[in-house]
Amino acid sequence: MADLPILMAKDMASATWDGRKTVTRRLVREQTSLRAGPDGVEVWTGFMGWQPLSAVIADPGACANAHRPPYVPGNRLWVRENFAIVPATAYRMSEGVPQTLDPEDSYRSAIYAAGWERCKPGPWRPSIHMPRWASRMTLPVTDVRAERLQDITEEDAQAEGPSLATDYGRLHPTYRLAFANLWDSLSPDGRRWDDNPWVWRVQFTVERRNIDAARAA
Repeated sequence: MADLPILMAKDMASATWDGRKTVTRRLVREQTSLRAGPDGVEVWTGFMGWQPLSAVIADPGACANAHRPPYVPGNRLWVRENFAIVPATAYRMSEGVPQTLDPEDSYRSAIYAAGWERCKPGPWRPSIHMPRWASRMTLPVTDVRAERLQDITEEDAQAEGPSLATDYGRLHPTYRLAFANLWDSLSPDGRRWDDNPWVWRVQFTVERRNIDAARAA
Protein backbone atom coordinates (compact mmCIF):
# COMPACT_ATOMS: atom_id res chain seq x y z
CA MET A 1 0.00 0.00 0.00
CA ALA A 2 0.97 3.63 -0.47
CA ASP A 3 3.00 5.80 1.90
CA LEU A 4 1.21 9.15 2.15
CA PRO A 5 1.86 12.42 4.03
CA ILE A 6 -0.49 13.74 6.72
CA LEU A 7 -0.31 17.25 8.18
CA MET A 8 -0.54 17.65 11.95
CA ALA A 9 -0.74 20.78 14.07
CA LYS A 10 1.78 21.06 16.90
CA ASP A 11 -0.56 19.94 19.70
CA MET A 12 -1.80 16.96 17.69
CA ALA A 13 1.76 15.95 16.78
CA SER A 14 2.62 15.96 20.50
CA ALA A 15 -0.45 13.85 21.31
CA THR A 16 0.47 11.36 18.59
CA TRP A 17 4.10 11.15 19.70
CA ASP A 18 2.95 10.53 23.28
CA GLY A 19 0.50 7.81 22.18
CA ARG A 20 -2.59 9.80 23.17
CA LYS A 21 -3.83 10.24 19.61
CA THR A 22 -4.65 7.12 17.57
CA VAL A 23 -7.61 8.44 15.57
CA THR A 24 -8.09 11.40 13.26
CA ARG A 25 -11.08 12.74 11.38
CA ARG A 26 -10.93 14.34 7.98
CA LEU A 27 -13.77 16.22 6.34
CA VAL A 28 -15.45 14.45 3.41
CA ARG A 29 -14.79 16.59 0.35
CA GLU A 30 -18.11 15.86 -1.36
CA GLN A 31 -20.74 15.95 1.39
CA THR A 32 -23.52 14.78 -0.93
CA SER A 33 -21.54 11.70 -2.01
CA LEU A 34 -22.42 9.79 1.19
CA ARG A 35 -25.71 8.69 2.68
CA ALA A 36 -26.97 6.38 5.39
CA GLY A 37 -28.32 3.29 3.60
CA PRO A 38 -30.34 0.37 4.95
CA ASP A 39 -27.18 -1.70 5.46
CA GLY A 40 -24.76 1.05 6.44
CA VAL A 41 -23.08 4.01 4.79
CA GLU A 42 -23.29 4.16 1.00
CA VAL A 43 -21.20 6.21 -1.43
CA TRP A 44 -22.15 7.61 -4.84
CA THR A 45 -19.99 6.01 -7.52
CA GLY A 46 -21.44 7.63 -10.63
CA PHE A 47 -22.02 4.95 -13.25
CA MET A 48 -22.62 2.24 -10.64
CA GLY A 49 -24.90 4.43 -8.53
CA TRP A 50 -24.96 4.07 -4.73
CA GLN A 51 -22.68 1.33 -3.41
CA PRO A 52 -21.73 0.13 0.10
CA LEU A 53 -18.76 2.15 1.36
CA SER A 54 -16.97 -1.02 2.46
CA ALA A 55 -16.94 -2.26 -1.15
CA VAL A 56 -15.64 1.07 -2.43
CA ILE A 57 -12.78 1.12 0.09
CA ALA A 58 -11.83 -2.42 -0.95
CA ASP A 59 -11.88 -1.56 -4.68
CA PRO A 60 -9.61 1.37 -5.67
CA GLY A 61 -11.37 1.69 -9.05
CA ALA A 62 -14.91 1.78 -7.70
CA CYS A 63 -15.49 5.53 -7.90
CA ALA A 64 -13.92 8.91 -8.54
CA ASN A 65 -11.17 10.11 -6.22
CA ALA A 66 -13.37 12.94 -4.92
CA HIS A 67 -15.74 10.37 -3.41
CA ARG A 68 -13.14 8.11 -1.89
CA PRO A 69 -11.57 8.31 1.56
CA PRO A 70 -8.14 9.99 1.62
CA TYR A 71 -6.59 6.89 3.21
CA VAL A 72 -7.39 3.18 3.33
CA PRO A 73 -6.28 0.36 5.66
CA GLY A 74 -2.72 -0.62 4.85
CA ASN A 75 -1.60 2.91 3.98
CA ARG A 76 1.35 4.23 5.99
CA LEU A 77 1.08 7.91 6.86
CA TRP A 78 4.24 9.90 7.46
CA VAL A 79 3.59 12.88 9.71
CA ARG A 80 4.39 16.39 8.55
CA GLU A 81 4.75 18.85 11.45
CA ASN A 82 6.52 22.13 12.26
CA PHE A 83 10.27 21.54 12.23
CA ALA A 84 13.71 23.06 11.91
CA ILE A 85 16.94 21.93 10.29
CA VAL A 86 20.00 22.19 12.54
CA PRO A 87 23.57 20.85 12.57
CA ALA A 88 23.53 17.18 13.52
CA THR A 89 25.83 17.89 16.48
CA ALA A 90 23.67 20.68 17.96
CA TYR A 91 21.55 18.45 20.22
CA ARG A 92 23.34 15.12 19.93
CA MET A 93 24.15 15.07 23.65
CA SER A 94 20.77 16.46 24.75
CA GLU A 95 18.22 14.16 26.33
CA GLY A 96 14.58 14.44 25.31
CA VAL A 97 15.24 16.04 21.92
CA PRO A 98 13.93 13.79 19.15
CA GLN A 99 15.80 14.36 15.93
CA THR A 100 16.14 12.68 12.56
CA LEU A 101 19.36 12.62 10.57
CA ASP A 102 19.32 13.55 6.90
CA PRO A 103 20.27 10.28 5.14
CA GLU A 104 21.99 12.28 2.37
CA ASP A 105 23.80 14.74 4.62
CA SER A 106 25.08 13.40 7.96
CA TYR A 107 25.93 16.93 9.11
CA ARG A 108 22.33 18.03 9.54
CA SER A 109 19.19 16.80 11.25
CA ALA A 110 15.54 17.72 11.80
CA ILE A 111 14.10 18.73 15.18
CA TYR A 112 10.45 19.41 16.04
CA ALA A 113 8.40 22.28 17.47
CA ALA A 114 5.91 19.97 19.19
CA GLY A 115 6.95 19.57 22.82
CA TRP A 116 9.94 21.93 22.43
CA GLU A 117 10.89 23.48 25.81
CA ARG A 118 14.33 24.93 25.10
CA CYS A 119 15.50 28.18 23.58
CA LYS A 120 14.08 28.50 20.10
CA PRO A 121 16.65 27.25 17.56
CA GLY A 122 15.49 29.77 14.97
CA PRO A 123 12.32 30.04 12.89
CA TRP A 124 10.26 26.87 12.75
CA ARG A 125 9.47 25.74 9.23
CA PRO A 126 5.83 25.11 8.24
CA SER A 127 4.76 21.47 8.27
CA ILE A 128 3.79 21.57 4.58
CA HIS A 129 7.49 22.00 3.70
CA MET A 130 8.73 18.97 5.66
CA PRO A 131 10.66 16.57 3.38
CA ARG A 132 10.01 12.84 3.65
CA TRP A 133 13.31 12.08 5.36
CA ALA A 134 12.61 14.54 8.22
CA SER A 135 9.44 12.84 9.45
CA ARG A 136 9.84 11.15 12.86
CA MET A 137 6.52 9.23 12.92
CA THR A 138 4.85 6.68 10.66
CA LEU A 139 1.19 5.77 11.19
CA PRO A 140 -0.01 2.46 9.70
CA VAL A 141 -3.74 2.83 9.00
CA THR A 142 -5.83 0.03 10.53
CA ASP A 143 -9.42 1.17 9.90
CA VAL A 144 -11.32 3.76 7.85
CA ARG A 145 -15.03 4.49 7.95
CA ALA A 146 -17.45 7.36 7.39
CA GLU A 147 -19.72 8.82 10.03
CA ARG A 148 -21.39 12.04 11.06
CA LEU A 149 -19.16 14.29 13.14
CA GLN A 150 -21.49 14.28 16.14
CA ASP A 151 -21.53 10.46 16.23
CA ILE A 152 -18.17 10.55 18.00
CA THR A 153 -18.17 8.81 21.38
CA GLU A 154 -16.45 10.02 24.53
CA GLU A 155 -13.85 7.25 24.19
CA ASP A 156 -13.16 8.11 20.56
CA ALA A 157 -12.99 11.82 21.36
CA GLN A 158 -10.25 11.07 23.88
CA ALA A 159 -8.39 9.03 21.22
CA GLU A 160 -8.41 12.17 19.03
CA GLY A 161 -5.92 13.66 21.50
CA PRO A 162 -7.52 16.97 22.59
CA SER A 163 -6.62 18.52 25.91
CA LEU A 164 -9.31 19.10 28.51
CA ALA A 165 -7.58 22.36 29.48
CA THR A 166 -9.01 25.65 28.21
CA ASP A 167 -8.10 29.29 28.72
CA TYR A 168 -7.40 30.51 32.24
CA GLY A 169 -6.99 27.00 33.62
CA ARG A 170 -10.61 25.95 33.18
CA LEU A 171 -11.43 22.41 32.10
CA HIS A 172 -13.79 21.01 29.51
CA PRO A 173 -16.30 18.70 31.27
CA THR A 174 -15.85 15.97 28.61
CA TYR A 175 -13.40 14.99 25.87
CA ARG A 176 -16.29 15.14 23.41
CA LEU A 177 -16.81 18.84 24.16
CA ALA A 178 -13.05 19.45 24.02
CA PHE A 179 -12.94 17.82 20.59
CA ALA A 180 -15.94 19.83 19.38
CA ASN A 181 -14.23 23.09 20.37
CA LEU A 182 -10.98 21.98 18.74
CA TRP A 183 -12.81 21.04 15.54
CA ASP A 184 -14.56 24.41 15.37
CA SER A 185 -11.26 26.24 15.86
CA LEU A 186 -9.92 24.61 12.70
CA SER A 187 -13.01 24.36 10.46
CA PRO A 188 -14.69 26.90 8.15
CA ASP A 189 -18.35 27.88 8.30
CA GLY A 190 -20.66 25.18 7.00
CA ARG A 191 -18.42 22.39 8.27
CA ARG A 192 -18.51 23.11 12.01
CA TRP A 193 -19.68 20.91 14.89
CA ASP A 194 -23.28 22.17 14.76
CA ASP A 195 -23.42 21.46 11.02
CA ASN A 196 -22.70 17.77 11.75
CA PRO A 197 -20.88 17.08 8.45
CA TRP A 198 -19.76 13.71 7.13
CA VAL A 199 -16.18 12.87 8.13
CA TRP A 200 -13.71 10.08 7.49
CA ARG A 201 -12.70 8.40 10.74
CA VAL A 202 -9.13 7.13 10.31
CA GLN A 203 -7.62 4.86 12.95
CA PHE A 204 -3.91 4.09 13.11
CA THR A 205 -1.08 2.74 15.20
CA VAL A 206 1.97 4.87 15.97
CA GLU A 207 5.53 4.00 14.93
CA ARG A 208 7.91 6.52 16.51
CA ARG A 209 10.35 6.22 13.64
CA ASN A 210 10.72 7.01 9.96
CA ILE A 211 9.95 3.68 8.29
CA ASP A 212 11.15 4.95 4.92
CA ALA A 213 14.53 5.91 6.37
CA ALA A 214 14.78 2.58 8.22
CA ARG A 215 14.06 0.69 5.03
CA ALA A 216 16.66 2.64 3.08
CA ALA A 217 19.37 2.17 5.69
